[in-house]
Amino acid sequence: MVLLNMSGWHPAIVSWMLKGIYYFTDIHIYPFLLLQIIPFYLSVFIIVWAVYCRWHTVWAFFLIFIFYTKQNYMMTVDLMSTSFSAIWVLLLYSLVIYSVLNPLKKWVTRIIFYTFTAAVFFVAINTRQNAIIQVWPVTLIWIGQYLNKKDFKIKSYLKRFISYGFLSGVACLLLMFASDAVMTHSDNGHVYPATSTFVHQIVGACIPEMDKTCFDESWWTDKWNEKEHKWAELQERYEKYPVLADVFVSVWIPHTPFRTYTDLKDLYKKWFYAITRHPYNATVHILGFYKTMWFSSWKRYSLFDIKVVPATEFEAASYHTHPVSKAEKKARHKLARRLRPEEYRTIWDKKRKIFGMFLEKHLPYMCTFYVVMANFILFFIGLGFWFKRRQDKVVWLFTMLAFGGVLSNIFIPLFTPATWMRYLHPIFICATASLCVFIPFLISFIIGLDYWNKIKDRLKLLLKCKKVKS
Repeated sequence: MVLLNMSGWHPAIVSWMLKGIYYFTDIHIYPFLLLQIIPFYLSVFIIVWAVYCRWHTVWAFFLIFIFYTKQNYMMTVDLMSTSFSAIWVLLLYSLVIYSVLNPLKKWVTRIIFYTFTAAVFFVAINTRQNAIIQVWPVTLIWIGQYLNKKDFKIKSYLKRFISYGFLSGVACLLLMFASDAVMTHSDNGHVYPATSTFVHQIVGACIPEMDKTCFDESWWTDKWNEKEHKWAELQERYEKYPVLADVFVSVWIPHTPFRTYTDLKDLYKKWFYAITRHPYNATVHILGFYKTMWFSSWKRYSLFDIKVVPATEFEAASYHTHPVSKAEKKARHKLARRLRPEEYRTIWDKKRKIFGMFLEKHLPYMCTFYVVMANFILFFIGLGFWFKRRQDKVVWLFTMLAFGGVLSNIFIPLFTPATWMRYLHPIFICATASLCVFIPFLISFIIGLDYWNKIKDRLKLLLKCKKVKS
């Protein structure tokens, strides 16, 4: 992405944003870093300020600490498309939270605010192939706000909500596909980033039974096709890497069994055939992803010495890209020459690196399973409140934010090539945003935030009295 790869392997919108920045500056990796750090801290500020303006309590500023878990903070310096996508989704959530908690009155302010929100919505939905899972619930929030203005009965309300929600989902898909078609281009044709996931699921369903009918002979690479015991080696590889698709179809792992950047013949038909012919094996394979990702632990590695692109110019020009034409390869080499060698990785000065590593080591870690359960619990609590307080915008807000987390809980392990922590960032983002709304709502619902303000005022009076006496 730093080298403007618009082939479709990574979301092309990131490359387009960087291309616009490179027009005014020289090429380096720091714009990419800023495109993560600035939206993250802007999101934190907007959410905290929205809660403060809604309930008028200084206790809202304690919500800042929710964002300083290890997973959330490390996301800001993890220069990957998954982290980039999660942060821009968080920015979209923060804008929606502010607009719901503090409706804007002046029409000029509303036009500026909603134009910016629409731009962030467009970026967020195109930053990742599965970002629609987190973005679609935002449209449901808007639909709920619209329907609450009408006095519908519960059955009529649900019918309209389901129909409008379905149409909004279709609209989001069309927007995503149309944007991808316009922004993605390559001189050598289309790439197929989802191939590895489907091939891996076919392998997981059929290889335990050694069912060779699930595979087409044209899928094999030339080196693997020449092997005498290719099926036994494929089975051995799957037993060793049951939750890693990249070892079967990948450009950065040498000698993979199946072809990369190729439209594998009848792939989706074979996939459907495999999971219907061997449903038990397919289920066990998918459950392995759920088990690994939901119960995964944070394996500590330093994010303050990240190698963004390989060290040589040729490797940098061809990094994470498909076989390209001579013209495209020449253009990428020209771009790579502008990237200074010292910027092949993020460079932190001594003070910043010490501070960053201190935070990395001592920030609290949230177990993934707890976050997964938090999304489910917040969603069902929100539904319970909604049936009694249907007109309450705050209830609908944190319920739909948690719903985005529920969808992420289900669909990310279902269609993912690996179980790395970076793929789980959206789950943490949804839970964090929902909690930031739920906590002040719950306090105000049980005892009222005014109670806490009174305690604060009394403490101030006590301190004044002590000063006067002394």
